Amino acid sequence: MIQRIQTVYLLLVTVLTSLVISFPIMKMLIMGTKFYFFYTVTVLKAYIGDISAYSVWPLLALCISSILLSLVAISQFKKRVLQIRLCVFNILLIVGFYAMLAWYYWILKDWTLEDGFLVDKIAFNWTVVLPAINIILIYLSIRAIGRDEALVRATERLR
Repeated sequence: MIQRIQTVYLLLVTVLTSLVISFPIMKMLIMGTKFYFFYTVTVLKAYIGDISAYSVWPLLALCISSILLSLVAISQFKKRVLQIRLCVFNILLIVGFYAMLAWYYWILKDWTLEDGFLVDKIAFNWTVVLPAINIILIYLSIRAIGRDEALVRATERLR
């Protein structure tokens, strides 16, 4: 039901997670003696220009499952307790996304090319903040769902 505020929050989570999939997460700079490379890391792969260099597909799997879980939680508007559980699980998925991102950062910071060049700098993009915003939005939707559940229970008590 679109008129409920938790539905709006969960739709925003879906849109922000789609932005995380669309835009790069971090960039890596590899310096050589006469040249340098910029690697772009998205939730799909690490790229040098258009050439795929390293696969980071678990990040994509976590993002897609977060989107699907948000949409399923929206559709379960009559089962509020299940909706709260789905939202909590979605928060755990986003925390797992950050853990996986930290793991990939740990791997890629010591990454060497075939020619023996090391990664010099890694800069995170603005899209790294979006999952944290998603956690806040999901928390707000959990509170709104809890208020709806309390209202329904209070109304049933009056009967």
